Amino acid sequence: MKVEFIGSGSIFTSVNSASYLINDKILVDVPNGCCKALKKMGKDIIDIEYVFITHFHGDHFFDIPFLLAEIYLRGSKKITLIGGSELKSKVEAITKLCFPNSYNKYLNEIEITYVDCNEKISIDDLKINSVKVEHGRIKEAYGYMFAINNKSIFFTGDTCLCSNVEKLCNISSYIIIDTTLEIGNKAHIGINDIEYLATKYNNVKFITTHMGNDIKNLIEKLNLENVISGEDGFKFKVD
Repeated sequence: MKVEFIGSGSIFTSVNSASYLINDKILVDVPNGCCKALKKMGKDIIDIEYVFITHFHGDHFFDIPFLLAEIYLRGSKKITLIGGSELKSKVEAITKLCFPNSYNKYLNEIEITYVDCNEKISIDDLKINSVKVEHGRIKEAYGYMFAINNKSIFFTGDTCLCSNVEKLCNISSYIIIDTTLEIGNKAHIGINDIEYLATKYNNVKFITTHMGNDIKNLIEKLNLENVISGEDGFKFKVD
């Protein structure tokens, strides 16, 4: 399993908003600016077959219309979208807002398969499960566990340090973890939480994301062997 960081930032940072490409055909989140970022990295958007949405905040979801438009205009005409119970209605609403005169083509002339993220999902050799997380007042926020050959990567999405995140620390090889703040709150994990988790679960590799340069610099000062500070373009493989 090959993982590439398309973005590692939050909405208020100068780096690309957090998004990840797996095996060149699976996206985890498609935030504002994601399609342009993919192109700058030399990726072909029509190679993307699956998109997993963690939640419906703009910095995780707002490039969906532009992804659909390019798929349509390039003649691919097929995509699978995975997310929470409001997925279809959210996709339709934002696509209509972005393209009021042409949304019908993008929504109805592309073969869009909507999949409830609570279903068990397999893509090639990958087994994927959603994990409910806690992101402030958002009712549906999910992380995703990708497993292959007894190894696994957990993408937390936006979350606080909730019980499900800790549970996944017991079974994950790598955790791509929200690190928005210096001190965690009810919506986001903080550096204090990262230090706690990395010390308690020292067999797990934590890769921090959804952060600005100020947080990135503080993470690097922790000097913890099992914490890697993520950045745009960062990549690794799990076999």
